[in-house]
Amino acid sequence: MLFPIFTGGRLKAERDEARAELAGALAANDQLNQQVRLEITQAYFQLLDLSQRIGVAEEQEKAAEEALTLAHARNQAQLGSFLDVVTAELAETKARTNYGRTLYDFKRSEAQLDFAVGKAVKP
Repeated sequence: MLFPIFTGGRLKAERDEARAELAGALAANDQLNQQVRLEITQAYFQLLDLSQRIGVAEEQEKAAEEALTLAHARNQAQLGSFLDVVTAELAETKARTNYGRTLYDFKRSEAQLDFAVGKAVKP
């Protein structure tokens, strides 16, 4: 067996380079772990927020439907104007749109959380 006694610092340089590569890989791995943790946390809290917003949007939609029903009844009893009915219809349409958009955002956020945790996303 032959062991080199004098290599001009080549072996030390190779060892230092390998250690530097390892440190870089460990740092990149740590950064990736932190980024994944951040994505999961953000998706989770967004999902919580949207689940609360769904309830609010649903209540707004119900209130707008009731207001439209009352506007129709007042118009038929000649206690209100056609403008009241149109305004109530607009409010109901906005409430339905907001509810639908909130449901869409919730499902999108749910898919983002599934993706962030590595769960298979349904097409």
